[in-house]
Amino acid sequence: MRLHRFDGHGQAEVAAIMGISRSGVEKHLALAMKHLRDALADCGFFDAAALQWQGTRRG
Repeated sequence: MRLHRFDGHGQAEVAAIMGISRSGVEKHLALAMKHLRDALADCGFFDAAALQWQGTRRG
């Protein structure tokens, strides 16, 4: 997650750095995002952010 989101490496670069396939990187990123969503939901932040995002989409 850090290599891709924060250090700016593409998924293919991350795969090469970590010695895994690109699909492996995609799976790890998806799992990391799920953990983050769950953690944010547990503290109530994700729900509030989702409601705010929905409000801005409606105009």
